[in-house]
Amino acid sequence: SSHPEADTTATDDSAVRDDLTEKPKTDWHAPPLPHMRGKPFTKEEDKLLLELAQDALRNKGLEPGSEEANELLRRESKQRVRLGWEEIAAHFPSRSTKSVWTRGYVLLHPDYYQRWKKEDVQALRALMKEHNNVKHVAKLMQRHPQDVKDKWSEYEKEYNRGRWSGEEAKKLERAVRRRLSHDYYKNKVTSLDAVNDEDGVPVRDDLPWEKIKDEIGSRSAHQCLTRWYGTMVPASVANNEWDLVADIKLLEALVRSGAEDERDVQWARMLPRYNGSTCRRRWHDLVKALPSASNLSFSARLEALAKEICPELLEG
Repeated sequence: SSHPEADTTATDDSAVRDDLTEKPKTDWHAPPLPHMRGKPFTKEEDKLLLELAQDALRNKGLEPGSEEANELLRRESKQRVRLGWEEIAAHFPSRSTKSVWTRGYVLLHPDYYQRWKKEDVQALRALMKEHNNVKHVAKLMQRHPQDVKDKWSEYEKEYNRGRWSGEEAKKLERAVRRRLSHDYYKNKVTSLDAVNDEDGVPVRDDLPWEKIKDEIGSRSAHQCLTRWYGTMVPASVANNEWDLVADIKLLEALVRSGAEDERDVQWARMLPRYNGSTCRRRWHDLVKALPSASNLSFSARLEALAKEICPELLEG
C-alpha cells in the first residue's frame, strides 16, 4: 500500500497521487495515532498534501490560484465535501481526517503563502507585542491566521523561556557593560537618557537592546531589557542615585589617582557629581561581585573590574 512514510521519499510522487484506492476514513473526528498527536506536519507531508489538494481542485475544474479557486477556498465550511478530504486523508493514516483538512486548507488558502519581508516581520513583532492575539493581528495584516501563527512561532522558538541560567545572566551583564564602555570611549556618551533609535524604537538608557540580544543569542530584546531592569540593575541605578556610566568614570578616577591601597583613596575627590560616601559604597558593591575578591589586592581588584566593565581603560 502507499502510505506517506514511504511515499514522501519516493522518487515518483505521481504514483502516490494517482493511488486513491485505499478505503477513505469514515470517522471525520477519528483521533490521530498517539505518537502524532499535536505533532506539526513535516515538510514532506506538507508537500504531498498540497499536491494532492491541488490535484483535487483541478479535478473539479479549478486551477489553483485562480479567482474561482480562491473564492471556493475562502468558503471554509464547504471544503470537506467539495474536495474529497476523506480520500486525501487516506494517504496520511497517522493523521485524523480533520487534521488533514485543516492543514490542507491552510496550505491552499490564497492568503497563506505571502512572502514575508523584513518590514512585515517587524510589523508582526510590534503588533503581537501590542495585541498578543494571532487572529486580530492576522486581520490587521490581511494574512491567514495560520500564516501569522507559523511565522510568530518561528520567531518565538529562537529564544528560551522561563528561568534565566547563570550563564545567560553573565552574558547579559557582560553585553550591557561592553556596550556602555564602547559608547563611552568610542562615541563619547557620558550620560544616559531614554531615546529612540533610527527606527523609532525606544532604546532605554541609550542601550540598543536588539544588538544586545544578538550577543546573548538565546533571549529576545524584550527579555533582555526586562531581565536587566527587573532583577539585575543595581538599586542605586534604578533609584537614579547612580549612573552606570559613572562606574567607568569611577574606575578611571581610581586609576588616575595612583592609589595602591583603598585607604589611600580620597573618595570625596573621585567624581564631582557624587559625594565620597556614595563613591566608596559603589566601589564596595562592585568588588563584592568579583570572585575571590578577599584574596585580591586593591590594584588587582581594580584591574579585574576594568577588564569586566571597561576594557578600553586598560588599552589606554
